[in-house]
Amino acid sequence: MIQITKLNKEQVYVNPDLIEFIEMTPDTALLMQGGKRMVIRDSAEDVVEQILKYKQFVHSNITVRKPSE
Repeated sequence: MIQITKLNKEQVYVNPDLIEFIEMTPDTALLMQGGKRMVIRDSAEDVVEQILKYKQFVHSNITVRKPSE
């Protein structure tokens, strides 16, 4: 999950896998799967940076197990 800040300064966590795209018009808006649109205080660059860090964290903690013989 990544943390974002809504326009009312409320901080919430969002599943980045559910973000379809990010708009900059001039406010930053996240369009989520299912059609929900969230206008946020964070810049698009900050959101992308958080998503990249999240993905790196998730993939760095994957353990591959060998099948037992």
